[in-house]
Amino acid sequence: MTTHRALVFSGVEHAEIAMLPTPEPGEMDLVIEAECSLISSGTERSFFQAPPFTPFLPGYSLVGRVVRTGALVREFAIGDRVIASAPHQAMALCHAHFAVKIDEELDGAQASFFNIAAMAIHAIRLSGIGLGDPVLLLGQGLIGLVAVQVARIAGAAPIFSVDIDPQRLELSRHLGADAVFHAIADKERLHTAVAALPGKGPAATIELTGRPDTIEHAIDLTRRGGTIVPGSMSLAGHGVNIFGRAWIEGLKIVGSYFNARPWDVTSIETTPPTEWPLRIVPGEAPADLHSSRSDMRLFLRLLSLQRLSIAPLVTDRVAPEDAAQQFAALVGPDKLGTVIDWKC
Repeated sequence: MTTHRALVFSGVEHAEIAMLPTPEPGEMDLVIEAECSLISSGTERSFFQAPPFTPFLPGYSLVGRVVRTGALVREFAIGDRVIASAPHQAMALCHAHFAVKIDEELDGAQASFFNIAAMAIHAIRLSGIGLGDPVLLLGQGLIGLVAVQVARIAGAAPIFSVDIDPQRLELSRHLGADAVFHAIADKERLHTAVAALPGKGPAATIELTGRPDTIEHAIDLTRRGGTIVPGSMSLAGHGVNIFGRAWIEGLKIVGSYFNARPWDVTSIETTPPTEWPLRIVPGEAPADLHSSRSDMRLFLRLLSLQRLSIAPLVTDRVAPEDAAQQFAALVGPDKLGTVIDWKC
C-alpha cells in the first residue's frame, strides 16, 4: 500500500503531517497530485482552534495534476493541470465537479486563490454596484484585497477600504482603493468622507471582518436604500437590529455565503426542429446564471488577462512539514496568503 503526506488537525490547535493511504477514485472522482495549496487563514484558524472532529483534514484550495480518473469522468484526462476544492495533501481525492482545468502557464501559487477570489466576486456581484457607484469595504484580509480589485473592475467609484492593519491598508491603496481608513484612528475621518459621498454614503458596503459589531457599523454608514453584503461569518453570531435604521431607510442586507448559489449550473436542451427526431443534448448554461464554479473560471480569466494582481498577496511559501509546525503563526493576524509547496 502506497502512502502520501497530508496536513491533519489531530487535536485542538495541533497540526501535523500524517501519512495516509493513497486514495482510489470512485466513478466520478479524480486523484490529483498536488503542486501547491493555499491556507485560508480565517476559515482554517476557526477549524484549528475548534476542529469539528479529529483527525480533520483542512483546506479547500489546491493546485495539481490529475494522475487517475474514475470510470465515468469525461471532462478530465490524466495529465490535466487543475484547481480543486480539496484538502492540503500530496495526493488528493476530489469529485470531478470540484475541479476546473487551468492553463500550463498560470502561476500555481496565484491560481490557488481561486476560492478566495470567487468569494470576492460573489460579494461584489451581490452588492449590485454599477459604474460610478461608491463602495465601502470593511476588512482587508485576502477576500477584501481581491474585492478591492473586483470592485474597480465593476466600475465602483470611489472605493473606500477599512482595516486595523496599516500594511494591509497600504496594500489596499496599491491594489485600487481610492481612500483607506484605519478602523480606530480614522473613525471620524471615515464618517466625514462617507457623508460627502453622493447620497451621503456608499451605495454598497461589503463586510469582511467576521466581527459581529461591524454589521451595525455598516448599517450606520450605508446610504438610504443601499445594500449591505455580509461576506464573512462570526462564530459568535450576529445581533442585528433590522427594525432600526435598516428598516426605516430601506437598506438591503444580502447574505453572501459562498455555497448559497449553485456549485455548478448545466443545461439540458433539445436539438433544433431541423433535426428530427428531437433529442435531449447537454448545453451551455445561460451566461447570467452564476455559480461557484463559473466564478472560479472568471477568476482564472481575469488572472490570465492580468486584470487582478495576486502576487502581492502571497506572503509566505512553506514546505508541508513547516506548515504543520508553524500553523498557529501562519493563520495569525499578521499573515495574508500562505502557500504550501507540496513539491518540497
